[in-house]
Amino acid sequence: MLKNHKGVHQIQPEEIIFTADMPVTAFVRSVSLYPYHWHNTLEIVYIIKGAAGFVMGNDSLLLSEKDIAVINTNEIHRITPADRDNIILFLYISGDFVRKALPHHKYWFFYCCSAYHKENCEKYEKVKKFILKLAWTYYKNPEDISRENLKGFIKSLAVNFDFLRWGYGNTPFGNRVVSRLHLIADHTQSEGEVKAGLGRLASDMNISLQHLSFDIKQKFGLTFQDLLQYSKCEQAVKTLISTRKHIVDIALENGFSDVKYLIKHFKRFFGCTPSEFRKQFYASPDDLEKQAVFKDISLNDVRDLILEKSLA
Repeated sequence: MLKNHKGVHQIQPEEIIFTADMPVTAFVRSVSLYPYHWHNTLEIVYIIKGAAGFVMGNDSLLLSEKDIAVINTNEIHRITPADRDNIILFLYISGDFVRKALPHHKYWFFYCCSAYHKENCEKYEKVKKFILKLAWTYYKNPEDISRENLKGFIKSLAVNFDFLRWGYGNTPFGNRVVSRLHLIADHTQSEGEVKAGLGRLASDMNISLQHLSFDIKQKFGLTFQDLLQYSKCEQAVKTLISTRKHIVDIALENGFSDVKYLIKHFKRFFGCTPSEFRKQFYASPDDLEKQAVFKDISLNDVRDLILEKSLA
């Protein structure tokens, strides 16, 4: 972990340190509370024992024993108290490694959380087994981790959990639609650009823009324009809770032509105004350090639990 010039643990953004030229690191903690943070890594959490509350973006959920979740690169998240103690495996994969494994598009968002798909657990079981075996290998000797296997795992996430392919459900869009949606996500910054891109896609598919927009909203619960606005609001959150910048400046920096549009969309997605959100969650680095309540646990102390679950 990175220390700042005062020696205080840096949380916003949090920097994950990788050792021995490895794109993977892992540790185990019991966590009661951890404030909003983000990092340039793919984070995978596995609940070894107990339960923990997680807030990812604007989504709150409870993860219980044997649940697994992927927290995307630079996605804001925090950990909140649950009614049970916990032991949690945290595994991190370098963001640079992920981008090199998936070079064709800039935008990737993995919607992978077993708590949401109890009825479709097979693909989650494969992720759990890989992660537990990866943690076991990391414990024994990190140099034994195969980069090719790790790259294959990331590609399997892109096939099985790509949000633009699956949305919130279990029926995927076809490859042509997914590729075009990725291109739109990669290269659009405004609602007008999104609408133009969707219009071209609808024309290629010989369907109306209205038909395509309906299909997208059915799968994602939002229009593609709404997804763009949410992404801009989430970026604004990072500045709101880590700086004292004026909200009007934050709006302009994140692509809103007027602060009123940031306020409008922010209230829709986060249930409060940007000012109210900042009042609740802004803290100085020293205060953030005090807010984090956790206990580090040696991998050696839980090796039997990890081995047992990896062989189950």
